[in-house]
Amino acid sequence: MKLGEALARRAELQSRLGQVRDRLRVSALIQEGDEPPEDPVPLLAELDQIAGELEQLISAINGTNATTRLPSGATLTQALARRDVLGLKHSALKAVADATTQQQARYSRSEIRLVRTFDVADVRQRVDSLAREQRQLDVEIQAPALHGNAQHRHTSTAHHVRRTTKTLSLAAVRAGKGISCRSITGDQVGQESRSAGCRDDLE
Repeated sequence: MKLGEALARRAELQSRLGQVRDRLRVSALIQEGDEPPEDPVPLLAELDQIAGELEQLISAINGTNATTRLPSGATLTQALARRDVLGLKHSALKAVADATTQQQARYSRSEIRLVRTFDVADVRQRVDSLAREQRQLDVEIQAPALHGNAQHRHTSTAHHVRRTTKTLSLAAVRAGKGISCRSITGDQVGQESRSAGCRDDLE
């Protein structure tokens, strides 16, 4: 399974896990004498099955991330950790910068004079810089998954072309269109053409 496919499957399993959880919550408590909307026993079994598959998938993804190198030289695991920390710093500094604006608005409606304790413009520059670094890192992180999906599509397309070529060659042989057995490549096509009575040379 390619990395992009694994990530998509992980998202699907996480969504299914949330749906089963919600269905269990609905059936967890009912009035005495009533029947639950769904039997919780199979739902609990489904929850265990999804969780087990999700655990194996996440382990495989983490293993791949630990060995996949980005153009910068960092592993995918390191880049993901960096992105998470950048997001935390961005949110924290943005909240601080926004708080000074709110405090200033309050001052306009009161007689108490409030002063800033740091350079807000400098903080906002740092916020913008962090956001830019996050975007650049996102592009670099997504490259392996996109490459994996493109490689998978290329392989599937090439396989489809080979199968189509063989099918057309067999159809031509069977129809007796005068195609030489020597012009048909592939063991299966050669075997099929011989069984169809094709001769080695053109008539």
